[in-house]
Amino acid sequence: MRSRGSRASVLLALVLLVTGCVALPPAPQPPAGTATGGASMPANMASHGLLLLPSGPVETPEAGPTPVPSVVDDSVVHIQLYLDPSCSHCGDFVETNASLLATLITDDVAAVEVHPIAILDASTGGASSRAVAAIAAAVDEDPAMAWALIVLLLPTIDAHPGGFPLERLVQAAEGVGLDEATIAAIETGEFEEFAALATEWATTNPIPGTDEMVTGTPTVLVDGERFTGAPTDGAAFEALVAAHR
Repeated sequence: MRSRGSRASVLLALVLLVTGCVALPPAPQPPAGTATGGASMPANMASHGLLLLPSGPVETPEAGPTPVPSVVDDSVVHIQLYLDPSCSHCGDFVETNASLLATLITDDVAAVEVHPIAILDASTGGASSRAVAAIAAAVDEDPAMAWALIVLLLPTIDAHPGGFPLERLVQAAEGVGLDEATIAAIETGEFEEFAALATEWATTNPIPGTDEMVTGTPTVLVDGERFTGAPTDGAAFEALVAAHR
């Protein structure tokens, strides 16, 4: 795990950076024996998400079975994104709003917390968990690179309607500069058990700090208020953020 604050700022400046993508199927169950330990758990995801601040991505201890809610200063807007990498509407949301999200972060307006979850495994043959595990491997190694990976991958999901194949995940990870150890973790599915644990928790508990539940993807909250506009309606999302500034 390496600290790359300046690199993170450059990435956030360069990145081009709702509800209604899917009906929520039964939550995937964690593999036997992993509910209280035994699974490989990624660093920097104590909240089961990747938290991006103006100072750069937040580094935390490794995740546990139960997320530790992030503490975000009241001076910034807290945007929480629950995204399934196999969800085309999640790709639409990221493609539409990535530039705005990058600006909100770099201008010290918002903290953006991305929670990758896998609710489409039943229809993608496990591709959602594989993609979440790939993102978790990136967060474990380099959170800034993980954000770049998310922005690179999700807007291209329409080209892979069955979910991203492993070779596409590896290609994208190589494209953003992740190292060989991280590529190996993606290839072996090191964090797939974490993907199941995080998804099960996210789909059976209120979103921390709110009474809202994840009922599909994308689920987007702005200071606890659910964004109900279309994933491609960037103006509506920007207006909701502005209302909380």
